[in-house]
Amino acid sequence: MPSPQAEWENRIAERYRKAEERKKEHKTMLRTICMMLSRHKIKKVVISYDGQGDSGCVDEVKLFDENDKAINERDIEVRDEYGLSRYTRKQWDWKLQQEVEVDCSALSKLEDIAYEYLPCGWEINEGSYGEFVIHVEEGEMKHEHNIRVGSIETESQTHEI
Repeated sequence: MPSPQAEWENRIAERYRKAEERKKEHKTMLRTICMMLSRHKIKKVVISYDGQGDSGCVDEVKLFDENDKAINERDIEVRDEYGLSRYTRKQWDWKLQQEVEVDCSALSKLEDIAYEYLPCGWEINEGSYGEFVIHVEEGEMKHEHNIRVGSIETESQTHEI
């Protein structure tokens, strides 16, 4: 039987291995979504997020055309080469008491992927905010992450009593 330290190290190693596997899957998914977005003449996607006080969320996913004009996501229907919008996300089913896969849109899938790329603890205490910018044609995702830092200023006075 492994020592508690070895068991802990194995768990951490397994967690990192699974995270790397998910990132590979997400890169493949991003490439597929970028191909679909390109067919709709979408050049850029901006995913913004904000978190603090142990809570946070992706605020919005915005699409932009070649003129950097925002496109209402309701004006397009992002589908794959077969005309399908077949993406799934894991969601907790309270009735079944387990995770189940449910259908979702490509834009919801982008939101899920953004959560995977956020650094651990991004929503803790003062939190952080930022955005992912996906350049569809270049097949590149840039991430600008801003960490909030609280500061304390101390004043000291002596009073005669």
